[in-house]
Amino acid sequence: MLQSYTLLKDTFQVHLGTLHRIIHSSNTPERHLYLRRGRPITLSPEVQHQLIDTATTNAPNRRLPLTQIADLARVSIGARALKRVFAGHGYHRRVARVKPFLSPAAKSKRQSLAERYEDWEVDDWQDVIWSDECAFSVGNMPGTVWVTRKPGEEYLEDCLVPKFPLLTTVMVWAAIYRNLKGRLVIWDAANWGRINGSTYIDKIIRPHLHPCYISLQQAGSCNSGYIYFQHDGAAAHRSKHAVQALQDVQNVNGRGTIYSMWIILRKCKGGCEARLVRSIEQIS
Repeated sequence: MLQSYTLLKDTFQVHLGTLHRIIHSSNTPERHLYLRRGRPITLSPEVQHQLIDTATTNAPNRRLPLTQIADLARVSIGARALKRVFAGHGYHRRVARVKPFLSPAAKSKRQSLAERYEDWEVDDWQDVIWSDECAFSVGNMPGTVWVTRKPGEEYLEDCLVPKFPLLTTVMVWAAIYRNLKGRLVIWDAANWGRINGSTYIDKIIRPHLHPCYISLQQAGSCNSGYIYFQHDGAAAHRSKHAVQALQDVQNVNGRGTIYSMWIILRKCKGGCEARLVRSIEQIS
């Protein structure tokens, strides 16, 4: 017996649209297995993969807007649909992470260091004193500064960048060990001059690294009996005086030894072990 949609709606107290879906889904129970809900796919999987491959083929292409990627792939598609296609494959536009540039030689050295210490455990890395220098520009804003203004507002206070007679650069040095932070050393360029091997010894190694090393050894905080000192391959660090000073840093009781990790990295490429340090009194 055939009944109208209105009569069935009143009988079962259901919405007319719901009733319509129930009736038609019961006639074709396997309908949901092959029909996709929502908007139909406008691009075939092959074309979608073509867009993905074009966008990820190299670094310059990864920086291009998606609309330019579609132009390169010669695919006609709207911006919103294009965004949905990439999102369906897990790709989104994101701000690029900033990392220091590494030359091939620097990458090779870092890989050598990683391979050298790939068997180290957490306890071994806890015996490393990590240090670095950093320069800050004071009194000016580096680079090009852009502001939003109208014609005639170029001399408004908010649209100006203050210019000082001289650009002041402040250099600082610091070191950390486990969860301990060393003193932040502000480099007094007016009285100390530039950083070189001699000033690095007189202003950093003797007054700061030496006492830090002694206190750590006396506290017995090292796990392996050795304390390693890490610094980069700057010219001041690689000078003969600085290298000799680091090789001459040792605990007075003879129980512990400090290695320069940069020296170890340099020596391991030649197949030689880093030399043990000898006497701390020579730099005291």
